[in-house]
Amino acid sequence: MSLSLLQRRTLRKLTIIFSILACSSTICVLVWFLLLGSTRHRPIDGARNHTTVNMHQTTKATKFFIAFSFGDQLTRATESLLTLAAVAKYADRHVVVPFVKNSSFYGTKLDQNTGTLSRYFDLKELNRKLDSYEYGLLTDWEHFQKHCNQRLDVLLVMLYVDKTTNHSIRLSNSQRQLLEETGWTAGLHTLNRFKGFYINQTIYINPEILTSLQQLEDDVLRGSSCVGFRVWRGIGNNRSHFPIPSNKARSPFSIRHEVPFNRDLLRFAHEFATKRLGQNYISVHIRTEWVLHEHGSSMTYLYECLQQLGSRVQVTKEKTGLKKIFLATDFSRFGSKSFTVREAQEKSEILVEYLGRMLGNHETFNPDTVELSDRGSIAIVELSILSAGKKLFLVGGGNFEDWMKNKFEKGGNNIAEKICYRERPEQNT
Repeated sequence: MSLSLLQRRTLRKLTIIFSILACSSTICVLVWFLLLGSTRHRPIDGARNHTTVNMHQTTKATKFFIAFSFGDQLTRATESLLTLAAVAKYADRHVVVPFVKNSSFYGTKLDQNTGTLSRYFDLKELNRKLDSYEYGLLTDWEHFQKHCNQRLDVLLVMLYVDKTTNHSIRLSNSQRQLLEETGWTAGLHTLNRFKGFYINQTIYINPEILTSLQQLEDDVLRGSSCVGFRVWRGIGNNRSHFPIPSNKARSPFSIRHEVPFNRDLLRFAHEFATKRLGQNYISVHIRTEWVLHEHGSSMTYLYECLQQLGSRVQVTKEKTGLKKIFLATDFSRFGSKSFTVREAQEKSEILVEYLGRMLGNHETFNPDTVELSDRGSIAIVELSILSAGKKLFLVGGGNFEDWMKNKFEKGGNNIAEKICYRERPEQNT
């Protein structure tokens, strides 16, 4: 039976309607799935999407601190680097790995004898430790240059109390007033050059007034990515006073002994000790810098200190049976660069002969045997040998001996013996 014209038209309309409905349903289903997929991995409003830092991928960093000078030698410079990493963490910044030469740290390469911080430390392991302390990480020069391209948004000039870096700085009365009131003031010139970098803005900081990291980031830096310090001397007396934003390591002094040394330097120390000293020996370090500095460069007082050393070492040898002695001093040809040591260095042959009578036969490290010439590298080898001794005698005190004492005493139930010892003025930040 054939359908009438009216029936065929009605059937055609129904087919079209059902087709439209079917297509609409399919589109709705597809849209629904798309929406579901887009929201499935979206965090709930108000929740933070926490991620774990990959220690091998610091290349994600886009905000940086670079310090062009750390103002001190090895021990203090290392502590200052640790505090800069801690401060950097507040705004998720990374610290550019410094260059090093003869115990000093720099932001740029001085010459062909300049190396990176890897000359002194195991940087991969150091970054792991910084992450565990909740400090900011170190990033390499190439990654920093990729983002900053030889240009700094802000160069910070810290006007420290001792004024060692302030002699060439000229400020107006209004700028000085701002420094006293707010702790910072902008420089008058822009697009200057410093150490080969183009500087968009220079800002002067009074570290005695500006002590808030929030104020530093919100009011001074304002999100700037590439930030340099003309000189960064860390945190402490006559330095900066920013809080350490870490709950795991509130002070760099508490973690300094954990800084991992370059493995080649550790190997040199181990091979020397094994070959020349054995497992049981007495360590002696003499820091004439502070003995002379604290007593008007009196060589007479220095000899009195060395006499005390000789007597106490002799008593220890008799009590313990230890015979081998390792000696390191700051007046050797690769010792301290301090002006105060000059008198002891000029009389080094006489002092060495005198120590031979006081201590008897003793061993010293000759860096020429392993082709070391950098003072910082040599200091780390000697520190490693000294801190591994069974007994440690320290004459003089100061930052380097404090680091040595800390490392020696952390290694076991050991107490270093101190003679004519200058304690550090502060042990906290």
